[in-house]
Amino acid sequence: MKLRKMVALMAAALVAISMVGCSSGSSAPGTTAASKAEESKTDTGKAEKEKSASEVDQKAVWPTDTVQLTVPASAGGGTDIAARIVADYMQRTTGQAFTVVNDTTGGNTVAVENCAEAAPNGTELMFFHVSTLMSYYQGKISVNPVSDLTVICAVGSQKPGVIVVPADAEYNNGEEFIEYCKANPGKLTAGVTMGGNSQAILQCFSNDVGIELNYVDAGNEADWVTALMSGSIDVCMLSPSTADQYIEAGTFKPLICTAPERNEDYPEVMSFGDLGSNVNWINEFFLYGPKDMDEGVVEAISAAVVAMGQDAGVQEAFVNANNKLDCVGHEEAVKRFEAYAVTAKAMSEAMGYDVSSK
Repeated sequence: MKLRKMVALMAAALVAISMVGCSSGSSAPGTTAASKAEESKTDTGKAEKEKSASEVDQKAVWPTDTVQLTVPASAGGGTDIAARIVADYMQRTTGQAFTVVNDTTGGNTVAVENCAEAAPNGTELMFFHVSTLMSYYQGKISVNPVSDLTVICAVGSQKPGVIVVPADAEYNNGEEFIEYCKANPGKLTAGVTMGGNSQAILQCFSNDVGIELNYVDAGNEADWVTALMSGSIDVCMLSPSTADQYIEAGTFKPLICTAPERNEDYPEVMSFGDLGSNVNWINEFFLYGPKDMDEGVVEAISAAVVAMGQDAGVQEAFVNANNKLDCVGHEEAVKRFEAYAVTAKAMSEAMGYDVSSK
């Protein structure tokens, strides 16, 4: 399926979500119109005060205990660093303890399933990007992130990744890489997390430019680095926060920026767009909880994250980690996530997965 069609589908997925509240009241028989108006005004003012007090109470219930932030990614990577920045801010500003737990069991699937079964009081949350959607549409998990999880808020995103190869590889840029792959179909092995973003992005790019790679499940980003250094894989896609140190050390060389436009950190590196591909998938971070969470708790967490977005220290930390801070509240985050779901489904279908029932 062409990516232009996917973009159109994304636009169609931006469904407006609104919440409508209603209240009712009664007045005693025989009251005059003036007294009714005055009573209505008094009742309205009282209701607004009660609502305000209620909202304060709702926000105050989170966090009431230690909060566990599960990250389905290896320690030290871009996702883990972002999660720890969030946890540090929340601990400083709320006075409650926040712990970060890295759980890559089952290729990141166990963490998602545990999140779906967690207590709905906000003490067990998951920090991860939109790879959850790829895993669902490619049959890796049974949990539907849209309906079986609560998308609490959006936090930011990783900068576009970069496809890297060993420094001694015979191809030095994207065009030479494509030329080599066309002359040697299936010869190069790409390390990915099967059923995740990495596989989807690389495979859809390969389809666009007409090359064939051999994909192997090589774990997570930290594992790809080890595999590429040992020679057990030939190519992989890394986040800038991971890739930079190896590029600067001369161990890897960057070939392609995984976005329609070039990455400002690698201005000389060709982008997907430069090479004729329309793949556009950004790893945006979301904070997840189980379904049916208390609305007050969801709003309290969302408000805390939105406030974090204004913190200069957090902004600097995200930039230093090659991430973009973009804190968005609950309702807008849900709209974004639903749009990602449309694209994830379309990309998975283009890869040959049966998504007809999803």
